[in-house]
Amino acid sequence: STKYPHVSGASLEHSIFSCCLVEREFNHHDRSIFTDCFKNPVGVADPRIITDNRMTSSSNHYGLYRAAYGRLNGYRGGGWCSHKTDSNNEWLQVDIGEIIQACGLVIDGERGTSRLWIKAFKLSYSLDELNWETYLDESGEEMVKISLLNNASLFAVPGCQYIDVGIGNGYTLDRDFSSSSALNANTPAKNGRLNYNGGSSWCAATNDRQPYLQVDFEKLYIICAVSTQGNSQGDEWVRKYTLQSSRDGTNWTGYQEAGILKVFSGNFNRNKIVKQILYSELVARSLRFIPQEHYGNCCMRVEIYGIPLTADNLALEKPAFQSLYFYDAMDVIYPGRAVDGVKNTNRYHCANTGSFGPVAFWAVDLEQVLPVSEVFILNSGDCCGGRLNGAEIMVGNDSRDPRRPYSLCASDLRVPQGKGKFFRCNTTLYGRYLSIRIPGSSKPLVLCEVEVFPTIRSNLALYQSASQSSTRSNYTADKAVDGVIHSCATTQSQQDPWWKVDLGASRVVAKVIVTYKNQMEGLQVWIGYDSDKRRSSNLLCGGKPLSKPFLNISQRLTIYCLPRLVGKFVFIEDSGANRTLSLCEVQVYSERRTSNACQTQAINLANSNIHSDKRFTASSFLANNEPYKARLRNTLGAWLPSSNNNTNDYLEVELGDVFFICAVATQGHPLLEQWTKSYKLHFFLKNWITYKENNSEKIFSGNWSSQNEIVKQFLVEVTRARIIRFQPVDYYIHKVLRVEVYGTKTPAGASV
Repeated sequence: STKYPHVSGASLEHSIFSCCLVEREFNHHDRSIFTDCFKNPVGVADPRIITDNRMTSSSNHYGLYRAAYGRLNGYRGGGWCSHKTDSNNEWLQVDIGEIIQACGLVIDGERGTSRLWIKAFKLSYSLDELNWETYLDESGEEMVKISLLNNASLFAVPGCQYIDVGIGNGYTLDRDFSSSSALNANTPAKNGRLNYNGGSSWCAATNDRQPYLQVDFEKLYIICAVSTQGNSQGDEWVRKYTLQSSRDGTNWTGYQEAGILKVFSGNFNRNKIVKQILYSELVARSLRFIPQEHYGNCCMRVEIYGIPLTADNLALEKPAFQSLYFYDAMDVIYPGRAVDGVKNTNRYHCANTGSFGPVAFWAVDLEQVLPVSEVFILNSGDCCGGRLNGAEIMVGNDSRDPRRPYSLCASDLRVPQGKGKFFRCNTTLYGRYLSIRIPGSSKPLVLCEVEVFPTIRSNLALYQSASQSSTRSNYTADKAVDGVIHSCATTQSQQDPWWKVDLGASRVVAKVIVTYKNQMEGLQVWIGYDSDKRRSSNLLCGGKPLSKPFLNISQRLTIYCLPRLVGKFVFIEDSGANRTLSLCEVQVYSERRTSNACQTQAINLANSNIHSDKRFTASSFLANNEPYKARLRNTLGAWLPSSNNNTNDYLEVELGDVFFICAVATQGHPLLEQWTKSYKLHFFLKNWITYKENNSEKIFSGNWSSQNEIVKQFLVEVTRARIIRFQPVDYYIHKVLRVEVYGTKTPAGASV
């Protein structure tokens, strides 16, 4: 649908142009401010990629302003100019040659001395060059991009203005809000969230002559839009405001357009949301709303829209090495080409270990131990893409030989020739080195780009196993996870139809995006581990059932899981009689700060107000080394058994509730060089079980070089428990433990 931020198209047509240079390839400076697909130019600027005959126009102004000259930073002519100056039907068209995901563009004015440029334009796109659609804004209106920068580049990231940073829905934490003042204790800065109605909004003190509301982000964001409301509890709102931004929290800059401080129009009643689009580049870690005029007290609620500046690719421009260096026509094919940020499938842009020989490997040094959850691999497009088949991804800490059996992230890789693919580790792995090899093969290894991410960024449901309560005709369940928006999974008309996808492993779920065609009167999304009974121990994502009207077109609905949920199965149900569930695509994401929530959410054993001393017990303990001292980061002591002679020694912690356990962490003694080097885990729900992976008792690595180093280990298998035991296996001088457990509480009343 054209309402969505990313637009697919084989050709692009720009209407209402007078004179311009258009480019979807950003120069080096431009690239630094974009993320993900914004880093990957189509190549309009390069006539070797987009040839002249693939650029056409409605007309051109004599020979010096041909369509093919409308390339950003081009060296021929002055750009493209239309022959007519008074028509709204002029256009410049680019035939990209394949279906792509378009996410941004840059334009310039005429490059000579005539000072010609466009002030506004629309964007159309087509899959077949016959049927054209106009890019629409979020309200369904034709979007007109306005250039306020005269003969300068227009900063345009289509879709960025739809992606909220999470103020209104609770992703942004209370601690991230601050203000110059507050009217009283009931109007703190944290109440300045869009649609907050649990009391008064944020209001400034009446004697505050320079009021502001400030929101801090975790990292740098490209800010594309803001929204404001008044106070839901009274006739109080901000009529006009300006924005200030900071990248370091100290130095602040007023937001400008066309070199002039921009004064935004605000609100004229309590609850109407007024959204303003930003047309100049704004990259910030913190943003301030500066009221200029207000009605009644100075009160406001806000939302901010944008995307992270960086994609958190841990491997970008990091040191890389490989088994052999390949020389081609006196050119050394360096391993660093696979981490240079250039996604080009030509072999000269790829790392290549060369001719057939010993088992080949390629590796990247992340320069420190980091979490690895997902890896993107781009295969060569020149030839022989099948050579990569069977490769595996390993993560470890030994640089001497990356072929050694590190922790396995993914195996038996299959990447189509000239294409890229994401691979998810079964659980988050920690290591300094990531290596790729083809075990038992002498084939050369060719990698055009490798990206490493600490959290899962891709659609978790794509190509996973799906099923549904019934099937109409050939509209099978898998059509909702095939990546094709035009094919739909559809049930028969029945009572409470449902659809289910198996994510393949325990995953954190932050949001679910459902594209559907039929009426949704009681849509519910459930996340959990029960594959048969969607409402037993599974949790409801998004709260109450959602109702959506019938339209005979694909519509998209985004459901946010608040609080964040963890599970292996995603159920979608339309509750009621005589219902038909028709899902064209279901996307499941762990993105944003909810990523790896279960693995990062401590049960907080360190807090004695939550977990009293009596919850800690042990097989035995040495005097002054009681079990309750085994709290992570305790600086006064740790747990030690009475001796080292009992192989069955254990530290036991009662958790108080049933938890899904996803990770544990250990330390040694805070005052002595003593620690546990390895250990087993035992869990109690109804009976005691020993934790296993691949049907074998798992021995976890503990501490090795420092008593205060925190070593965290992740659990691959789904584990629920109310009591946990740590059993030391190997140790340095004495068995010593300080521990923490990470997980999420199961719902009240859930079956155990």
